[in-house]
Amino acid sequence: MRFTTRLYSATAWKGTITGKLGELTKRYANLPEAYIQRTAEQEFFAQDRLEGLVKKPSIREYWSTDELIQTPFFPTMMSRNRFQGILRALHFSNNENNTGRDRFCKLGTFMKDILANFSSAVIPGKNICIDETLLAYKGRLSFRQYNPKKRGRFGIKMFVLCDCALKFVLNILPYQGKSTPLADRSWLKDLGFGGATVLTLLQGYLNKAYHVVVDNWFLGPKLAKIMLAEKTYVLGTVQRRRKGMPKMRGKLPKGHVQTFCDDEILVERWSDRREVCMLNTFMPHSMRIAESSNPKNTREKPATVLLYNSIMGAVDNVDKTIKPYQSVRKSYKWYKKVVFNMIDVATYNSMILYNHLHADQRAVPYKEFVMKIVREIQEKYPTLKKPIGRPPIVPRNENPALPLRLNPSHHIAVKHLDKNGTPAYSDCIYCKHHAEYSPKRKTTPFSCEICKVRLCIQGGTSCFKRYHSDKKLKKISITPQNTQSQPHTQISQPRLPEDIDTLGPNAVQFILSPNHEIVVFDEDGNLFTGAQFSDESSLPPI
Repeated sequence: MRFTTRLYSATAWKGTITGKLGELTKRYANLPEAYIQRTAEQEFFAQDRLEGLVKKPSIREYWSTDELIQTPFFPTMMSRNRFQGILRALHFSNNENNTGRDRFCKLGTFMKDILANFSSAVIPGKNICIDETLLAYKGRLSFRQYNPKKRGRFGIKMFVLCDCALKFVLNILPYQGKSTPLADRSWLKDLGFGGATVLTLLQGYLNKAYHVVVDNWFLGPKLAKIMLAEKTYVLGTVQRRRKGMPKMRGKLPKGHVQTFCDDEILVERWSDRREVCMLNTFMPHSMRIAESSNPKNTREKPATVLLYNSIMGAVDNVDKTIKPYQSVRKSYKWYKKVVFNMIDVATYNSMILYNHLHADQRAVPYKEFVMKIVREIQEKYPTLKKPIGRPPIVPRNENPALPLRLNPSHHIAVKHLDKNGTPAYSDCIYCKHHAEYSPKRKTTPFSCEICKVRLCIQGGTSCFKRYHSDKKLKKISITPQNTQSQPHTQISQPRLPEDIDTLGPNAVQFILSPNHEIVVFDEDGNLFTGAQFSDESSLPPI
């Protein structure tokens, strides 16, 4: 059975978004019952994910009507005021139940629910890995961490458990300082915080013979023995000075390997560009050739080093996939950043499931997957019609089968002035290309506001009339008009002769009527026709 991307997203979010967040948000902000409905929740988070693909400096600009930065899709899903209202009031817990020292109490059961969905969605393969990631945050926060090796440097540290084959996120443990929720706090004394973190993340995966890959921040001989007692195996780098490690003296020559073992643990000391110590509980020592595109770099390395390098990058792959399209925005409320980061992880996991179950098809990349989710939600919950506002000023083409210049759409002649207020003359486009009508090139200050070309007005046989009625007109190469000169009278909409009003002093308006006759009105509304003047000098005074 082929499921849609929306169903995969709903699988990751079941029991978390639908209804629960809306109720908590309405209670927190004292909003009316109909303000946040189930459809509004879906549209809000879909629009938030889309904002991760379309980057803009501020939220207001997604609803901007400026044609340079306009994104017409966003107003069709939700109005700006409603989106910002929901974002401002978004809440995830009942404040009356926030007791104790849990620093993540602001998230309520949100994180527990979504992590339960992750762990129940897949059964991981043999190899799983644990690594840390940093959610950038520079605000005031007691458990904010500083890591100079990370790009963000400051932020909220999270420990992530991933399946190495699928690269699926199975569990996440956020660092909260002393109040970090560990499965057993007695582990801190025996294993340190790193070892206690590993055993906490592995709850539900112990006694199942998994191979766990970790780095030297977590691993030590004592942790390896405890995991063996739980029928779980471990591989990773380890620090030489860890308690229980064998004594290593002197400097090892490059390319050499030294091994230490007991009945359960194998430690390998390998020297390449720098010394590395590997500890594992399920592999014997062996050397394998590491292939390289450069034959000079082909050399033998311990098999544990090659396996570690090949499967340890699952958490880094999650960050690499999500971060270019993160929906996380700067916020004073740190827990909102955590929630939006979890939204991104849930979407990533949904993409992994979709591609795994559709292995016979082309793998859908993360960006395309997000677009499919948003498009399907928009089709299922169409809420807004076309945005209300002033329609754009575009020429009206009454008969699309004809060119715009031949349509009886009441073409308007406007007069251009330069900076000094004097008429700005330019070549008449019709006289310039039709010598049979006008042997001499003529200049004119008038142009057609609809067609955007300069045309002279010479009574009943003017170029203005010929241009808008000649069906056998030669092809004319039109260059853009000089933008320094401004039209003397700017008219936003074409006006019919019967409803034209007075334009004010020193104003003249020309209209080409549907029967291709030039109609002129002066400032008093007096009507002149094309037969009443023969050239531009006989026009009403300007």
